[in-house]
Amino acid sequence: HGGTGVAVEFDRFEEFGEFEYEVEKGGEVRFEEFNISRRLGKNHELRAGYVKVPFGLVTFRDEPDEYLTNTLPLMENSLLPTDWAEFGLLLAGNFSRWKYHLGLVNGLDGSAFNSANFIKRGNQKRFETVNASDWAITGRLDYEFGHEQAVGFAGYLGNTRNNRPKPDLNVDAYLAMFDAHIVYEREPFELTAQLIYGQLQNSEAVTNANRNLSNNLNVKRTPVGSSALGWSAELGFELFDVLPRHPDGELIVFGRYDWFDPMHTTEGQIVANPRWQRAIVTGGLNYQPIPQLVLKSQYSIEELGISTTRFQRTFSLGLGFHVK
Repeated sequence: HGGTGVAVEFDRFEEFGEFEYEVEKGGEVRFEEFNISRRLGKNHELRAGYVKVPFGLVTFRDEPDEYLTNTLPLMENSLLPTDWAEFGLLLAGNFSRWKYHLGLVNGLDGSAFNSANFIKRGNQKRFETVNASDWAITGRLDYEFGHEQAVGFAGYLGNTRNNRPKPDLNVDAYLAMFDAHIVYEREPFELTAQLIYGQLQNSEAVTNANRNLSNNLNVKRTPVGSSALGWSAELGFELFDVLPRHPDGELIVFGRYDWFDPMHTTEGQIVANPRWQRAIVTGGLNYQPIPQLVLKSQYSIEELGISTTRFQRTFSLGLGFHVK
């Protein structure tokens, strides 16, 4: 990943503190992950540095031929940070078919939590440096059926109070998240399903603190839910697998359902806004003429969770490629 941009800095020596935008990220390259690993025997390793957080499916299925939709799966990508990686230690390995991950990483920053995306924007990418006053523990356990096929669960727990740019929150704001998932393939079918639940401590206090943030911080400052819930299910059918004669490659037709609510429950005076609840039905077609290239098309109907039912219909085409 690369690009140019500005970094946000907080000048503590101004009278009331000041957020400043400086062109210090111009031309820099951002790695998806960057770490040193040490083998611990045949089946285990320890990584230190910028590591992927082992939570959700997108962490391990982010290449364009590993998911069927044109964009990253909507439910997960709406609630969790995109390309979620943090600084810390990650222990990973396997016992036979059981694969585990256990990590200690810098925690999230609650100043960017909001109504529409829960904790998605809390991983401090907009800052030049990353605060690590609060740390989080994360773990994952999968039972693998075969290559990139597994059923398992993951968890995350960490405080989001002390990584804020200002010390403006006087109570803890622990975030606890749970993920259960399955990825299974048996020709000609491919099945993917996922459940995500997250709970934020003292979400009303977080909301009140965020309302007083500077405009220069460029965050939404909308009410934050005390919990978020989402689930998805996807079924693909490989048409070429059932044809006696067919061209090279793969042709997959799929259907998918996503449902999520970033304000599933609220706390105190915070009112849950139903507009952020979503239900999306998607159907599409993927054609992969060679392993490195995939052509995609899909049609989605999205139902908005407001009193007057409204639908958003989208048709899209996509092309994805990568070098294996």
